[in-house]
Amino acid sequence: MGGSPVTSVPPGTAVLLTSQVIAGSAPVTAGQVNFCDASAPHCTDIHILGSSALNSSETATFEFVPGAGAHSYQAQFVEDGFGLASASTIASLNVGPPPSPVYSDTAAITLNGSQGDYSLTATVAGYGGPASPTGSISFIDTSFGNEVLATASLGAGAAGNGWLISQTPPTGSNPSSEVTEDFNGDGIPDLAILWSNSGYGGPYSITILFGKGDGTFTTGPTVQPAGVQLYPTMIGGDFNGDGKADLAVLSYNGNSISYITVLPGNGDGTFATPITGQVYNQGSVGGDVILGTLAAADFNGDGKLDLAVVGDYVSSGGVTILLGNGDGSFTAAGPNLDLTADFALVATGDFNGDGIPDFVTPNYFEFGGSPTIFLGKGDGTFTFKPVSFTLDYFPTSVLVADFNGDGVLDLAFSDLNGVEIALGNGDGTFTETSASPIPVPSELYSLTVGDFNHDGKVDIAGIDNYNDRIVLLIGAGDGTFTVTATTLAVSQIFLGPFAIVAADFNSDGVPDLAMLTKNVNTASMLLMEPTETATATVNGIAPAAAGTHYVDASYAGDRHYGAVASGTIPLTGGLPPVEVLPNSLSFGDEAVGTTSPAKTVTLKNTSTATLDISSITPSGDFAISANTCGATLAGKKSCKVSITFTPMASGKLTGTLTFTDNAANSPQTVPLSGTGVEPATLTPASAVYAKQNVGTTSAAKTLR
Repeated sequence: MGGSPVTSVPPGTAVLLTSQVIAGSAPVTAGQVNFCDASAPHCTDIHILGSSALNSSETATFEFVPGAGAHSYQAQFVEDGFGLASASTIASLNVGPPPSPVYSDTAAITLNGSQGDYSLTATVAGYGGPASPTGSISFIDTSFGNEVLATASLGAGAAGNGWLISQTPPTGSNPSSEVTEDFNGDGIPDLAILWSNSGYGGPYSITILFGKGDGTFTTGPTVQPAGVQLYPTMIGGDFNGDGKADLAVLSYNGNSISYITVLPGNGDGTFATPITGQVYNQGSVGGDVILGTLAAADFNGDGKLDLAVVGDYVSSGGVTILLGNGDGSFTAAGPNLDLTADFALVATGDFNGDGIPDFVTPNYFEFGGSPTIFLGKGDGTFTFKPVSFTLDYFPTSVLVADFNGDGVLDLAFSDLNGVEIALGNGDGTFTETSASPIPVPSELYSLTVGDFNHDGKVDIAGIDNYNDRIVLLIGAGDGTFTVTATTLAVSQIFLGPFAIVAADFNSDGVPDLAMLTKNVNTASMLLMEPTETATATVNGIAPAAAGTHYVDASYAGDRHYGAVASGTIPLTGGLPPVEVLPNSLSFGDEAVGTTSPAKTVTLKNTSTATLDISSITPSGDFAISANTCGATLAGKKSCKVSITFTPMASGKLTGTLTFTDNAANSPQTVPLSGTGVEPATLTPASAVYAKQNVGTTSAAKTLR
C-alpha cells in the first residue's frame, strides 16, 4: 500500500494500493496490474477493484475508498496483455468500526376494488439498516378535511434491497453518454456526462461531476471538445499511459465517416487539447444506419490501450481495430474485420485463457443471428467465427463476466426474448444455459454487472424503461439467476431511462448506479441500500360524499424512521350503483278485478356502506304484497319486495316499481307489465234436463 503502510483505517478513508513489479533485479515499466479482492477464488469482473498500467516510475497505483469490514487485496501483473505473469503477497485491511445505520423511508399507496368497496394498501420501505418500520398507517382523505378513513398497523417487515434515488447537479438538457472514473485522483468515483442542449445534434459538451463519497456530487469543469460529430458515445481509460483517466468519444458525421476524439485527463477533472482521428470511412451508400459503440483493451501487447469499434455505418461494416500510439492517438490495424457484418455492440475479455484480449459482437439486423467471437493473436489481428447459439433482432446489450465462478469468462446478451446467458468453455467457445433466455418483465437496456446484494456473486442490472424500473438478475454463482424487479418509478418520463453505470458512489462497499434519462438535465443516483418493507391493508373503504377523494397513506414513524406520507390516489365517493333483479316483471294474463300470485324483486347493496332507502313505490295496477326492505339496508346485504297485479281494466297494462335511495344510480326502476282480461260468462246461466233413461243420451242444449 502506498504512503504510510496501514492495516486499519476508519470508514470513508481513501486507500492507495501500490504495486512494483521486478523481473530478476530490474523493475518492469510496461504492462498492466490488476488490483484484486484476494478473498475471491478468481480475479475477474467484480473482483477486480481496479487496473493500472505500470509507468516510468516503475509502479502501478489504484486509489479508492473501501467499505466497512475486513478486506484482503492482491496485485496481479499482466505482462503486456499476455496473461498473468506474477502475483503479489496478500495485504489485509480492516475498515471500521462500521458506521451506524442511517435510516430513511418512503411510503406508497395502492388500491383495489371499486366505488363503495375499495381496498387500500400502504407500503413503507425502510432503507439503511436491519430495523423494520413499525407502527400504524392512517389513510387520509386530503380532499375532504383530511378525514381519517381508516387506520391499520404495519405487518412484519420483509428484507430486501432497493434504490435510494436522488439527482446530481444539472448539466445539459439532452444527455448522450456517461462514464464513471476517478478524474481528480481522490479515490472517489466521479461522473463524466456527455450532453447537448439541442434536440438533434451538437454542439456537445462534457461536464465532470466530482463525487463526494456519500452519493452526492459537486459540479466540476465543462469542456466542449472540438471534433465531436453526431450520435456520440464515450468510454474511459488511460489512453496516453500517464496514469490519469482520459475519455474517448466515438461520433459519426451521419453519412459515411466515424471519428474518435480522445480527451487526455490532467488528473484534476480538466482535460488537455482533444485529439481527433478518423475511424472508418464507408463512403456514400444507402440503407439503415447502425449507431456505434467501442471497447478498449491492449490487443497487440505493447502496454497501450487499443480500441475495437463497431457501428456508425450504414447496413454493415464489421469491426475497426485501432491500435493505441500511447499518446491518445490511434492507428488502424488494417482493413475492417468481417466487413459485411452488421455489428452494433462489442465487449472484451480473454475467452480462451491465453492471456490475450478477445472480443465478442452480436449482429444487429439479423434475426436468429449468432454473435461472433474474435480471438486475439496478440499482434492486433484476430481469428473469428460465430458461436453456436442465436439471438433475436436488435440486441441491446452484451456483457462479459464470470457468472459461474470457474475463472472462465461468460457472456450475457439482452434481446427481445429476455437475457441470454452463455457459459465459457475456456477455449473461446460458449454453451448457452438451459434457462436462456431468462424471462424479464420487458426488454432490458444497458446491462451492467455488480455484486448488488453483497454476497460475493456476480449480479446483472438492466433498465426496464417500459415499466420504469431497474431489474436485477441476482446471480446464484452457478450461472443461474433470479429476476427481481426493484424500486418502481426510477424516472418520471415513460421510456426515458437509457443508460446506467455502476460504481460505489457512497463508499459503503456495494455498487450503486448512475442513470441517464432522455431530455432530463440531471443524472439519477440510485444508491443500493438494504431495505425492510412493511405493509398495511384496509378493506371496505367507501367515502360517503360524492366526488373525487384524493387519499394518501400517512406513516407516523418510529424510533428509527421518520414520518412520511405517500402520494395520493383518487377514489370515487358516494355509494356505487345498487343492483335490482330482475330488471323487469311480466305477469301475463289476469282477469279484471282479480289479483295475481306475487312475484319478487331483489334489491342488492353492492357497497360496504349502509344504503338509505327513502321509498319503494309501485304504480299502475300493481301493489306491494310483502317487503323486507326497511329504511336502511346494510352493506353487502339484499332485501326483497313482492309485487302483485290486479287489473282494473282489460288490455295491456304497465307500471313501474321505483326505489329511491342514496345510491349513485337512484332512482332504480323496474318496468312492470300484465294484461287484463274480462272474466268468462255463460248464457243461459243454467240448463235443466228432463228425465232420461240410464244409458241413453238426451237432446243437446246450447250454452253461450
